[in-house]
Amino acid sequence: MKKRILASCISIAIATSMITGCNIADKINDIKEVTNSENAQVDRNNNENEQAAKDEKTVLDNLIDENAVESSGNSDSDNGTENKDTDNTDNPDDSSEQSSMNQAISGAPTYKNISKKYNTRYDGDVKFPDDDGNCKDYSDGILYKGTKQTIMMDDEWESIYPALYKTLKDEAQKEMESFDKWADQTTSEAKGQYEDCAQNGYSFYGPFSDEDELMVKRSDSIVFSVYSYNSEYTGGVHGMYGANGQNYDVESGKKLDIGDVVTVPESELNKIILEKLHEIEEYEGQFSLAEDSGLSDYKYNAVFDLDSGVYEYEYKWYFAGDGLHIIFNPYEIASYADGMQDIVIGYEEHDGLIADKYIPKDSNGFCMKENIFLIDEKYDSDQQSLHFRYVHSANDPEDDDLLYGDDFGLALANGKYAYTDSGFCINENTTLEAYRIGTTDGKEYIYVIIPDVNDYYKLHVFDITGDDVKFAGTQWYHYMEERLDGGFRVEPIQSDPYNLRFGDVMGIFGTFTCYANYEVGADGLPVKISDDYKIVWKSEDAYSKSDIKADIVNEDGTTAEGGVTVPSGSHFIPYSTDGEKYIDCMLDDGRIARLYYISVDYPVQLQEGEIDDLFDGLVYAG
Repeated sequence: MKKRILASCISIAIATSMITGCNIADKINDIKEVTNSENAQVDRNNNENEQAAKDEKTVLDNLIDENAVESSGNSDSDNGTENKDTDNTDNPDDSSEQSSMNQAISGAPTYKNISKKYNTRYDGDVKFPDDDGNCKDYSDGILYKGTKQTIMMDDEWESIYPALYKTLKDEAQKEMESFDKWADQTTSEAKGQYEDCAQNGYSFYGPFSDEDELMVKRSDSIVFSVYSYNSEYTGGVHGMYGANGQNYDVESGKKLDIGDVVTVPESELNKIILEKLHEIEEYEGQFSLAEDSGLSDYKYNAVFDLDSGVYEYEYKWYFAGDGLHIIFNPYEIASYADGMQDIVIGYEEHDGLIADKYIPKDSNGFCMKENIFLIDEKYDSDQQSLHFRYVHSANDPEDDDLLYGDDFGLALANGKYAYTDSGFCINENTTLEAYRIGTTDGKEYIYVIIPDVNDYYKLHVFDITGDDVKFAGTQWYHYMEERLDGGFRVEPIQSDPYNLRFGDVMGIFGTFTCYANYEVGADGLPVKISDDYKIVWKSEDAYSKSDIKADIVNEDGTTAEGGVTVPSGSHFIPYSTDGEKYIDCMLDDGRIARLYYISVDYPVQLQEGEIDDLFDGLVYAG
């Protein structure tokens, strides 16, 4: 038994070696107000020359310690990659999480996803023949494509959650330092196979690929749990995929082992797991590998040491709103064809199984990302799980990579469904970004983002309270993304229904993108709760052509010194704005200058005159 599991686990270890997670620490009992301030943003270049590679660690230190950002829209042109779409192949079925999620996250910090995309092409001299059907390049010259991800806490929470912030910072730095090394290694392996195929009469079934996806499953004052999913292809008959969980005690910042949260020995937990597996068994003997051993090789605080011959295996697990989830990846307890297994044990299903500390108390709301499949209406009649449905447009040209839908809606497991008031046109491989959200008054919603033109998206909201579903409405937003040195991108993670962040675009100091803070309103749609917008992508090289009168303000917006004259030739970097009356700009000496608008309609005017006459270096998009 040990040899069989050893071989499987070595295979899984290779296949899922880049599955990552994240963390959280320090309990917060009574937060009444948090200042949404960030460090000054400094100018960055996005060069990828050899010296930048040598200085990568410095870049990462600056990224983490200074929050140095280079702004960006939704383009991946820096790396020659595709847009935000990700492959939906082999994604796990999250239908087991359709019960109400009872997560308490009031006062929880906010987080950001840091990712890097890769798309490397063959640059050698070896060529495939033009007329040999058995020796073809099915990759169109692409050797490797992938997306690597990690998670950090937003900087404004550092002083409130210092232990958590440090844990996330340290882990994220290690992960980011490994991204390029992993990509280089995989590219090298793909190149070798590519040339071998071309020279020996075989087809190259590339490109090699490696995709990460991180989903926050529980975020409250006690636990932070992230579901980490990875799929990869590195040659052979099929790819490999798998998942893991990363779990942290918020108060201590400690990474949790499953033995820290359950109160029974492994043998008793294993009996419960086997019972759960039998409940989802599709044919007799499906999980015989687990039954034969009684899962005896799985241990709390497991040790896996090839040198000493100790082969114990860690439980892969995470907390969600409905309980303790335990994951088994392909080959671990069943065949590849049987797929991944994700079982859930309710928090109070077995009395005393889960330590009281880790059982959610009264709900304060929740917000968690989910994989919800998109299915053509004509194929979804037998679906018994939550899913998006659409009507395939008769006008779909079917000669490109786009999918056209005349209608779009959400269907519940009980068969009830509701449609929006619009259709869509998306990349056919798009995995829609969706969140399950619950509020303090017991209502539940599905938020789903539908990409649209010019980096805009439609946020559709469905009310799924109880056993019913209705369309609540649509709001439009702009993708919010920061671009960092080294090719890293930063995007917000929605994890708190009372502190959501959505983007906008304005043209009142050149063109810039920005975001404001929102909460779920009474009708389920987001309601803006912050007075100002934090500016992300902006003109970095604006210099005044005349003296400008301004107030010097503190990071919280209070006035430090009024009526100051900022001399001609000063460097202004947009920082925040209310979008109507003022804009705050960072000066080179670290002061924040607040400029007041006479009009934000074209032509935009300050009290000294039209803004385009007052500044050089303003950049406009569109």
